[in-house]
Amino acid sequence: MRGEEVDKPVLQILGTKKITGGETDRLRLLISDGKFINSYSMLATQLNHLHAEGKLSEYTIVRVDKYITSVVNGKDAGKYVYERMFYNLF
Repeated sequence: MRGEEVDKPVLQILGTKKITGGETDRLRLLISDGKFINSYSMLATQLNHLHAEGKLSEYTIVRVDKYITSVVNGKDAGKYVYERMFYNLF
C-alpha cells in the first residue's frame, strides 16, 4: 500500500464514506492490510450494490482481484489512489 504493485492483496475494510455528485455516487473506502491504512481507495461504481447489500461493511475481509492505482495531484500530491477495485469476499 505504499506504491508497490501487489498481486491479489487481502485487505480489511475499516470504514466507508459515500461521495455524492456526478451521475453515480462513489464509495470511498478506508482499508488496511494489517500494517498500513489507506483512506484514498474508491470502489468501482458497478460494485456499489455490495455495500448497499451490507456485504462491504466495516471489518469485512476482501481479496482485491483487480485494481488501478493513480497518483493524486494538488494538495494531496504524491498520495496513491486505489480505484476501480474488484473484490472477492471471504
